[in-house]
Amino acid sequence: MPGDPPRGGGGRAGRAGRPALRRQGNARPRQRGRPLGRDLGAAAARPRPRQRRPEGPASVDAGANGIAVHADGFATATDSYAIPGGIQRNSATETQGGSVGISAIGDRGFLGIAYSHFTALYQIPGGAAEEARTRLTPNQDRVLARGEYRPLDGPFEVLRFWAGGSVYRHEEIGIGEDGIEGVQAIFKNREVEARFEAQHVPVETRFGTLTGALGVQTSRRVLNTQLEAFLPPTESRVLAGYLFEELAVGGGLRFQAAGRIEGDRLNSIATQFPGDYLPDGTDPASYALTRRFAPKSASIGALQDLPYGFVASLNGSYVERAPTGYELFSQGPHDATATFEIGDPTLRLERARTMELSLRRGVGPLRIDATGYLTRYTGFIYKRDTGNRCDDDFASCGSGDELRQVVYSQANTTFYGAEIAAQLDLLPVGDGWAGLEAQYDFVRAQFDDGRYVPRIPPHRLGGGAFVRANGWFARINLLHAFDHTEIATFETPTKGWNDLRAELAYTQALDPALYGAAEVTRSSTSCPWATAGRAWRRSTISCAPSSTTAATCRASRPTGSAAGPSCGPMAGSRGSTCSMPSTTPRSPPSRPRPRAGTTCARNWPTPRRSIRRSTAPPR
Repeated sequence: MPGDPPRGGGGRAGRAGRPALRRQGNARPRQRGRPLGRDLGAAAARPRPRQRRPEGPASVDAGANGIAVHADGFATATDSYAIPGGIQRNSATETQGGSVGISAIGDRGFLGIAYSHFTALYQIPGGAAEEARTRLTPNQDRVLARGEYRPLDGPFEVLRFWAGGSVYRHEEIGIGEDGIEGVQAIFKNREVEARFEAQHVPVETRFGTLTGALGVQTSRRVLNTQLEAFLPPTESRVLAGYLFEELAVGGGLRFQAAGRIEGDRLNSIATQFPGDYLPDGTDPASYALTRRFAPKSASIGALQDLPYGFVASLNGSYVERAPTGYELFSQGPHDATATFEIGDPTLRLERARTMELSLRRGVGPLRIDATGYLTRYTGFIYKRDTGNRCDDDFASCGSGDELRQVVYSQANTTFYGAEIAAQLDLLPVGDGWAGLEAQYDFVRAQFDDGRYVPRIPPHRLGGGAFVRANGWFARINLLHAFDHTEIATFETPTKGWNDLRAELAYTQALDPALYGAAEVTRSSTSCPWATAGRAWRRSTISCAPSSTTAATCRASRPTGSAAGPSCGPMAGSRGSTCSMPSTTPRSPPSRPRPRAGTTCARNWPTPRRSIRRSTAPPR
């Protein structure tokens, strides 16, 4: 997505125990272990706060005479959370934001634009960060546009475009080494992205009906830090082309294939550190460097419709991913993660080969999504803890004690795991149903020498109940994470933990002729917000005619499963989404979380990077 915030910082105002944001490269990772929501998809969370103050998300949709409007807003705050023996000081948060979008809809297409903004303040607890009263103030502005045109004739039945840009900035405020409170570090991220796609008309062949799309995508991203030398100014550019085709041969059987090739260019300042990553009495040499990569990806799969609404699929994929700017050029203290990070400017492409088998049912009283996968990585990029400890500069490495030294490294690995989620409607309530939901997921990841990959989460099992009726939606869900014992070098075992969440929402349908709005939604959540990852509400605005013949914009949530022909069809696609996103953060960032997948109109094989870095257990 354009403008995904960079990894949060923490300057010399204090050492943080809470990692902040980053996007994991240009592959679309799977969103691990998503707790069940209204559509078998909702963001995961871990219990932390002692008390959650009221949260007020609300939205309104309206449309008339070919014009559709959507607006939403929210505000939330948490007090400092409870720990054994008292209250964890300096752990409160505040977040607010909103978005507005408008679309003009005609007989042959539509054109829409959306603006979103969020701002937050969250404190960093623990150690020196607590003593220095360290807090971060992230804010982001984003503008996104989307359009679609359906020609009357010609080789293409639909032409689409997406374009957007964002500006992200956060300041770290606290007491510095001079004893004066002020801004200690600034992180900035500016990004623009555009994509054009053409969906060709169906072609009848001797084997069946062939449908598909081809497209191009380009993006530019500039990262910068001030007052902290964690990452030098870094520019990334991407130009990519992709193709997706589906062949429906009859009998509910469909074969699908996709391919993508891109060119990546990254410019920054590289630093050559000693081989043991310890000071040798001289300053490490720095030099300007431009790295170019040409990742290629391909996937092939088959989907078979089964009785009772089930769909089975078998997918195989090969995905290449270029290293990110962080992985290549990091070279200093990153206090928000309590690490001294060292990039490797010689990193190669990361390659993944994946086989995935799934069974899904999205209709009827029983809805289920079960997936098993196996991924073999060549040159898997990860953070390797060297065992050294540093302070604020490289000269202190080996003798310092505040920051863990981590080096971006590559090794061959194997991942395998499974995800199962289900919902069952049990009792009719009003015009809807009350039911139960359940989920289970696990992942196992090891290097070729038998060591466990760092930051892999434990097995998780959860379930709950929900009611959906007369405009109301209520749910309560308990998620249990088991003891985490399959740990990497320098990691420590973690006891299991529970996450109890509750949600209540009400949607009121209105008469546009009387109120000018078609629908108003007000929801409230009472639950911990401190997630194992980024608790974004990734809503998309898609345009469709309403039941009153007026056009209305409806907000929908991607559920992180498969993609469709309007998406960038390969996992290597940075920021590909099905429709115009209106991303509103629901909570402050906590741990790094890969971007969730997207869902479009069709299920088709998308190479996914099955890395469960997103939900590491609490430390």
